[in-house]
Amino acid sequence: EFFNSQGALTTQVNGVSREGNNVQFEGVDNNHRTGLLTVLIPPIEALQTVDVSTSNYEAELGRAGGAVTNIMLKSGTNELHGAVYAFHSNSAMGARATFQPRKPVTTYNSYGFNIGGPIRKGRTFFFGDFLQTRDRRGDGFIISVPQAPLRAGDFSSLASRAVIYDPATGNRDTGVGRTPFAGNQVPDARISPIAKKVLAMVPLPNLGSDILNNYASSTTRNNDSNSFDIKVDHQQTDKDRFSVRYSLQRPVVTDPGRFGIAGGGGKGFAGTGVNRTQSAAVNYTRLLSSTFITEARVGLSRYSNIAETVDAGTKASEAIGIKGVNLDRWTSGLSSINVGGYAGPLVGYAGSLPWNRAETNFNFVNNWTKTHRNHTIKFGAEVRRLREELLQTQNAGGARGEYQFRNNQTSIAGSAVLDQVNSMASFLLDVPSTFQRDLSGTFPSQRAIMLFTYVQDKWQA
Repeated sequence: EFFNSQGALTTQVNGVSREGNNVQFEGVDNNHRTGLLTVLIPPIEALQTVDVSTSNYEAELGRAGGAVTNIMLKSGTNELHGAVYAFHSNSAMGARATFQPRKPVTTYNSYGFNIGGPIRKGRTFFFGDFLQTRDRRGDGFIISVPQAPLRAGDFSSLASRAVIYDPATGNRDTGVGRTPFAGNQVPDARISPIAKKVLAMVPLPNLGSDILNNYASSTTRNNDSNSFDIKVDHQQTDKDRFSVRYSLQRPVVTDPGRFGIAGGGGKGFAGTGVNRTQSAAVNYTRLLSSTFITEARVGLSRYSNIAETVDAGTKASEAIGIKGVNLDRWTSGLSSINVGGYAGPLVGYAGSLPWNRAETNFNFVNNWTKTHRNHTIKFGAEVRRLREELLQTQNAGGARGEYQFRNNQTSIAGSAVLDQVNSMASFLLDVPSTFQRDLSGTFPSQRAIMLFTYVQDKWQA
């Protein structure tokens, strides 16, 4: 949701993936380069036309194997017109999910208006619209959390299903010669103080007495968005026409952690994402003669998408005893702790967060159209100045690092093993199977200038 907070939908045309589509906003490129989502989506009440081509594309339309879609905003007229609208939806009549103790509340509200009319009758016109949405989505879940005896190192009740071996004995690499803990219990003196602090963030079971699927709860994701469009058309002479527009959309998504500020519970993407999106263009059309016309356009498409964890800005890792992690805001927050048998992360967040991504696309276009008898000849050129930035460290645990605890550290070959038990014992004893971290030394970016030209002759036989 942080990446696609504007709500772009996936479409597949001609049997190709969404990457084969091309979306334009009044002739201005309106595509993400990364993921190829739609950059800005104006409200449907503001649209005049939606033109979709799926084959036999005009020569000026490139980069498509699927559909080419071009949307046009409404324009003002000599009469003042407007509309006000509102929509509300909630989950009052919805069913409770099976096995959920209660139904998470879900509501959706949108409010908007548009207005258009003359600035100078017969010459200059305006159109504008505003849309506000307030989306509250309740997400129920049932997960597994450690029982109280397991948190204290007492695995005696599960001795027939899993035996806990002391990783401090026997061969460190192969486990040969390890001896089991007496009574299948880890002494309190051997339990890591970091593990105790981590488990204090994890709620106790509230659903049944089994070690699996024993905790039920819900969170509410907020998606708030404000957007507007403004457009001015001006007829300078019978042969000269100008059009100027600007659009802004700013969705803010806040998705809380299942365990509050500790995140976790198998939900790595918990945080806040802000996606500030802009689109603008200036168009000029010149009628040179009854058979010859030219169009010039300068356009801008830009988005800035920043997502951070719920605990961004804190020194949560340092507070529980993991030193050297929280160096700055980029590395702030809690390291990811993954324990086998429990949905990961047990606490913490996905290594993909935080991220800072942005794309800026400047379009410079000039098209010419000449009709001669039964021929329509078109030619033109487009120059694009692309700027793309993406700062994201996710390949090896992310900016805060990741600790993985598995069952191999507290078991031997051929012994009874239960992932929730042996992996939890590895966690209590602070013997991770993997620890990793990914830091960036630079802010990666790309710059490119692209030139496109075309000539087309459409002949009506």
